[in-house]
Amino acid sequence: MSAVFSIKLLLKEQLTIPEIVSFIKKENTNCEIDLIETHDDWEFSNEKRLSVGQIEDCDSLIRQGKMVRIYGVLESLFQFSMFLYKPAQTIYATSFGISTKGIEMLDNDYITQDNKEVYSFITNKITTTINKDILLVGAIGSELTLFYESSFEDILKESYGACEWIFPDEKPYSYLDKYSKSQVNGFTIYCLKA
Repeated sequence: MSAVFSIKLLLKEQLTIPEIVSFIKKENTNCEIDLIETHDDWEFSNEKRLSVGQIEDCDSLIRQGKMVRIYGVLESLFQFSMFLYKPAQTIYATSFGISTKGIEMLDNDYITQDNKEVYSFITNKITTTINKDILLVGAIGSELTLFYESSFEDILKESYGACEWIFPDEKPYSYLDKYSKSQVNGFTIYCLKA
């Protein structure tokens, strides 16, 4: 059974689904969307399946408070999922996950020699694509869970699986002491290296 390698962002503004898909396709990656589902809450109340053609409606549904899950395949090989929702009135959560089946180097609790180029590539894309003013926090890792809380310290305590944290500025929390700190394109990056 494979793990899920994830990129999760908490933002002050919504990233639209076309922006996310275009982010993926910019690298000439074949991205096929197979399934779209919406629901009202974590209990999956009022769950509905949308046609792929209804993807244009999803951004509006997220703004209205719906949770949207999108499933598909990259390069006809790798299963992926996107999960988008609004955990607070002015906060948007964006999650992109890909199965590590066939790319086992990403199923790791640390940034290693084998996967560091992937982390660097993703970090560079995030820090050059997303406006620093709208990013609250980003995290990358295998089997990653990122919970929105009202303080950064609580976000760090309640989340797990992050090999890398991305912040618009430096965060002086003791939880981050085990991570090495660097700057990339004006963002502060905390990496957990093997």
